[in-house]
Amino acid sequence: MEDVELMRRIKHRGGKIRILPDRVMTSARRWEEEGFVFGLLRNTILFTLFILGVSPERLTRFYKSEYRG
Repeated sequence: MEDVELMRRIKHRGGKIRILPDRVMTSARRWEEEGFVFGLLRNTILFTLFILGVSPERLTRFYKSEYRG
């Protein structure tokens, strides 16, 4: 959730976000293993819990227990 927190802080400070033309390559392995629906559901739940104030430590335990890769 560090990306969510970073964006919240930038917005709070009135900063601006710029989209760079550079590309980034990531692995789809987790999405392929778990499936799109499960991954989307898990991320939605984790995001909601984070916004509601659940500590990052608790979220980390849940996230790691769900992925065995």
